Amino acid sequence: SADGLRLACGQVDGTIQLWNVATGQRMATLQGHADKVTSVAFSPDGLRLASAGVDKTVRMWDASTGQELRSLHGHTSEVLGLAFHPEGHRLASVSSDGSVKVWDTLADQEVATLKGHDIPRKGWAAIDAGAWFAVAFSPDGLQLASYNNSKRAAPKLLWASVWWGLPRRAWRKEPTASASCPWCLRRTPRLLAASA
Repeated sequence: SADGLRLACGQVDGTIQLWNVATGQRMATLQGHADKVTSVAFSPDGLRLASAGVDKTVRMWDASTGQELRSLHGHTSEVLGLAFHPEGHRLASVSSDGSVKVWDTLADQEVATLKGHDIPRKGWAAIDAGAWFAVAFSPDGLQLASYNNSKRAAPKLLWASVWWGLPRRAWRKEPTASASCPWCLRRTPRLLAASA
């Protein structure tokens, strides 16, 4: 979490473990996903936790009680990465179906779908076992970047200028150097870093 007090860990059994960082004690076990949890993200205010899974869903949780608040459906394949918008109500998800979706988590609805990852066939197993996808908003919330390193699809960065949650323009930029598994993306106002 942003305050550094809690740690969320997605598990292969579909659960999410919440831990108290200071004491090392497990605070809660969240259950709801039907398959592996692939990504977790705390909201900027730390009140909510988002999770993504192989079951093609994005789920929202109360980070204090562990209660599931809602389930977001729309991706047609595994959801592999999540990022909250800095204002906290928008959430981006990236999937092996080749799309990035932006959700309004208060209205429980999809507000934008961005396509640019050219995946030959749908599905985690159909791409390759080492493929990873990542997504990140810029600190000012005006740009969104996503990345994939699938060996069967050329790595691409997908950019979108976002205003009130809707893309004004989108374009792709080929990375200037090959990259291995991007465990995370981080944005500064002028730079994008992909960590392998």
